[in-house]
Amino acid sequence: MMIKEFIQAFSLVFLAEMGDKSQLLAITFATRYPLKKVLMGMLAGALLNDGLAVLLGRLVSGFVPMKTIQMIAGFAFLLFAFWSLRVEEGGETENSSQKIQLGPVLTVATAYFIGEFGDKTQLTAIALASDADAPLAILAGTVSGMIGAGGIGIFIGKKLGDKIPEMALKLASAAIFLFFGISKLMQGVPKKYWTVWNGLLAGIILTIALTESVRRLIRAQKQGRESALIRKSRELYDYYHQIGRDFDRICPGTGKCGKCQGDHCIVGSTKTLIQSCLSGKPPAYRDPSGINKST
Repeated sequence: MMIKEFIQAFSLVFLAEMGDKSQLLAITFATRYPLKKVLMGMLAGALLNDGLAVLLGRLVSGFVPMKTIQMIAGFAFLLFAFWSLRVEEGGETENSSQKIQLGPVLTVATAYFIGEFGDKTQLTAIALASDADAPLAILAGTVSGMIGAGGIGIFIGKKLGDKIPEMALKLASAAIFLFFGISKLMQGVPKKYWTVWNGLLAGIILTIALTESVRRLIRAQKQGRESALIRKSRELYDYYHQIGRDFDRICPGTGKCGKCQGDHCIVGSTKTLIQSCLSGKPPAYRDPSGINKST
């Protein structure tokens, strides 16, 4: 049961955050701070945010009937499915990340906590924890999902830039929320309401609403409206590729130097130092005896 609840929480949050606020924050901060510090800040912010959500979910389960909780969770997950398909303009993320300046880890953690407070990820954690047998598994799953989505977002942004498959991510997120939403409703709604006509009516309403949501996304895409995810992914892609081009310009090449000496020359050692700083790893230096050591 614990593994099942962990996987459920992880999959819901991971797909929900693909292209959402926390992933945008991760990509934004990856252009300012080393990846290690960004991930540490994400972990701290997610633990605090989702920890409060799990605690609230357990408190709610103490005085609200389980069937009622399952119905509320089911409708909430359906709402989150449409939330995943909304057309975003994206300004809130940039504003929140620019206003907070507390040092890398604290800045990222604070931005995550504020940005995700009351968001669908926290509400998902509340809904899952309210009827969970292992609330710590829910906490571990939601936190892992957020960290995983942020890390994947940074990796994809570096590699693909504005070619990130945003539409596919949104559709996958909506699909999994729909699946879990319908599952919760089937558990919580009394059997007497599960008639053919009620099922047909619900199916028609969902189909119309989903079709309209997807149509809006496609229209926005055709109009060339750029989402915050696409913009931030391109900025991250340009940032790291510009560094690579600068490295290539600095190095005169084997035509002038002969055989490449790697980090034995001043240019090579400078490249190694900068790459170490970008990755958050301790830089290496070469002592007079020629042996690499970590600081």
